[in-house]
Amino acid sequence: MRHRRLLLFIITFISGCYAKTVYATEIVLPPRVWTTYVPLVSSEVHKSRHTLPIGLQLDETVHANSTDFSKLKKSQVNWVRIPIQWRDIEPIDTEAGEYRWSLLDQKVVAALEVGPHVIITHQSNPAWAASSLSGPIDIAPLEQAAEYLAALVERYDGDGVDDALSSPIVRHVELYEALDYGPQRAFEYLMSTC
Repeated sequence: MRHRRLLLFIITFISGCYAKTVYATEIVLPPRVWTTYVPLVSSEVHKSRHTLPIGLQLDETVHANSTDFSKLKKSQVNWVRIPIQWRDIEPIDTEAGEYRWSLLDQKVVAALEVGPHVIITHQSNPAWAASSLSGPIDIAPLEQAAEYLAALVERYDGDGVDDALSSPIVRHVELYEALDYGPQRAFEYLMSTC
């Protein structure tokens, strides 16, 4: 009888330890893995500066003489995005030779000092072309928008024809910053009617 009790005690003890071990291993969770998503940039593009394909957007007040400009240059970002206002470049309906490029030229040169890859973001329609700043071009013919955008691209393509002073090169132009701004989408409208 004693041996039976001892054997029962040992089996119960071992079973209890095994059950606790199983229970303990069941509540141990693997370390959590966090994933960070960054913009997809081809390796050929971001090899030219350093390995981080990170950028920043310059606002209206940032220029080569601003107090924070030296800090921006030291940041060594790879991409710089600058918003441009079509309404400032062509406030009245005019010919390409009459566009007001000087402020944008300064921004582009400053942006290229900060990072090697610049993205120009076209936005803010002039009142003569559209009834909304970020809405569809619904007053002027779309050919006038195409003429302006062609002049914009030509100015910063670096081919020596109608280029800005010192021929800065910008390879990326973005149409409108927020496509869902307002009841209509300007970019979709523009693309669907071209």
